[in-house]
Amino acid sequence: MMKNIYRISAFILSLITVLMFSCVTSFAYQTVTENGITYSSANLKDTDGNFGEYYKVEYCSPTVTGAVSIKAEISGVPVVQISKEVFKGKTGITEITIPSSIAKIEDSAFENCSALKTVRINSEKCQLGKRAFKNCFSLEEANIPEKITGIPQEAFYGCSKLAEVSVPSEVAVIGADAFSLCSSLTSITLPKGVYSIGKNAFSNCAGIEEFIVDSLNTSFKAVGGVLYSYDGRTLIQYPNGKSETTVSVPEGTEAIGDFAFGANTVIEKIIIPNSVKTISAYAFCDCTALSDISVPEGVESIGSMAFGRCTALKETTLPASLKSFEGAFYQSSVEKINLKDGITLIDDKAFEGCEKLNEINIPESVKIIGMGSFDSCCSLENLVIPKTVENIGENAFINCGLLRPTVEIGSPAHKYCLDNDISCIVRGNRKITSLTVKAMPEKTSYYYKESLDTDGLVLYAVYNDFTNAEITSGYTVTPEYFDSTGTKTISVVYGNATTSFNVKVSYSWWQILIRIFLLGMLWY
Repeated sequence: MMKNIYRISAFILSLITVLMFSCVTSFAYQTVTENGITYSSANLKDTDGNFGEYYKVEYCSPTVTGAVSIKAEISGVPVVQISKEVFKGKTGITEITIPSSIAKIEDSAFENCSALKTVRINSEKCQLGKRAFKNCFSLEEANIPEKITGIPQEAFYGCSKLAEVSVPSEVAVIGADAFSLCSSLTSITLPKGVYSIGKNAFSNCAGIEEFIVDSLNTSFKAVGGVLYSYDGRTLIQYPNGKSETTVSVPEGTEAIGDFAFGANTVIEKIIIPNSVKTISAYAFCDCTALSDISVPEGVESIGSMAFGRCTALKETTLPASLKSFEGAFYQSSVEKINLKDGITLIDDKAFEGCEKLNEINIPESVKIIGMGSFDSCCSLENLVIPKTVENIGENAFINCGLLRPTVEIGSPAHKYCLDNDISCIVRGNRKITSLTVKAMPEKTSYYYKESLDTDGLVLYAVYNDFTNAEITSGYTVTPEYFDSTGTKTISVVYGNATTSFNVKVSYSWWQILIRIFLLGMLWY
């Protein structure tokens, strides 16, 4: 009886499970296509953050063009999401209207919609995904939802015709490159709640004339339209739409941020105070008018491409305090670099692609010349590398067809040139660095009162120019005559070097007899 009950219970439970799974599966795979746009049902969040069975935009046909309106509901069920990459690359779409039911636009949803001019988002709580409108080159009008808390990475990257953006009051985070290359923007106002701005968020925005920051914001501030951290220690972004040709960074600034002045085409001179410790990556990259800038004492780090492609920069000075500047001057037009005594490193790829560089001094404080540091410096002919340089990295002087460096004989730089088939000017006197006996003389045993015979003696000399030679003559030996017996050390001098070998000296039989006879006579 109990077995039958168990069997019936198991059957009923299985039946309920199958029915429940069938219902869920049936709903999950419901799809509707209208006007080339496919909607599918799934378990999603609505605008209030509640999970439920709703619809999302799943697919858009490549044939869809012109103005597009997303449906707010399907058979009474709200449409709450636009899926990842749904409209990506649909170059025929010119306008998009998004209903108030949409809670989320996923990553790259409208990326590369190059003809898209207008975006109307009617949902106040809609959250944007990364790269949502990236490279929508024609986009002129887009409203950001009022209740949004973050503008994600590259959300409007490359929207070069977008002339106006209002950052909603509840935004706390602006992601990296969020508005990069939005060259038509003229000003940006940051509300009080913004506490994080990602790298290059406003880089390459040539039209921005000023940044405005709410007076209640405790993370950032604007000084003369320039965006700073609240404590004034970091210059985050200079508005490239300003017209000043000479800029003085305020004393007290400790860091110049990533791409802070990048792609500025107006500034000719920048004065950096001694308080600055860090110049970040791309800080002055592509500043095509910049011709006058010196890095002051106190700067410890210059980031990659910080002065990259500065086509008007002819000369600059790098301080003794500098500890790292990998790739800092990539493809710059700099012709002369002054390195202050005390600097210990020329960093990896520091001057890579500086085709006009023809003059640089290397002080004796420099210990390391990094990998690829002068790669493709094709105008560099003369370079004095002091003997204090201990290490030179791989391909340090590759593609430097005119270069003939001056090196100290026997120095690491001299050896590097020999190992890498680089023609060099060698300075200093040729000397032996080691002298050894390669072959012993034919005779190594002697009798008392005999003279040394050096026939067969071969010496091996290594020179400070990394050459070597076998020596068979021209040396002097001491002693040349043996007036006592035992093991004798023969000193050999050749040039500035000395080596030695040992021989044995003993009495002959007749010398022994004579000594016995003489001792006997003395005893008698």
